[in-house]
Amino acid sequence: MRRILRFWAFGLGFLLAACGGPGGGGNNGGGGSLDPSRFQTILAAGTDFALLVKPDGVYAWGDNRFGQLGVDPATLDHRTTPGKVAGVEGAVAVAAQFGVGENQRHALALMADGRVMSWG
Repeated sequence: MRRILRFWAFGLGFLLAACGGPGGGGNNGGGGSLDPSRFQTILAAGTDFALLVKPDGVYAWGDNRFGQLGVDPATLDHRTTPGKVAGVEGAVAVAAQFGVGENQRHALALMADGRVMSWG
């Protein structure tokens, strides 16, 4: 459990720092949203899967045994080409957990309005 909490704390800290949020070096003007133009193609690699932020959404490919591609694993167990993750349009950055074990397949997306979405 401590390991999972450390991952979430690290992932959230990484996303905020990359986006110039609390603790980050950038300045988003103090407003309620982030500047998506700063993040055109952000890539994150997890254990056997990858995530990519493009202007029209987040794409994922690789292993999906734990839903880390944003799709029900009973429907899709893996994907060899990038597929769009539903519900995370407007993301400006992604993070993916990399490690060994059953609890090592998580994905995070930082949305332009400051929310953090997670799956896997």
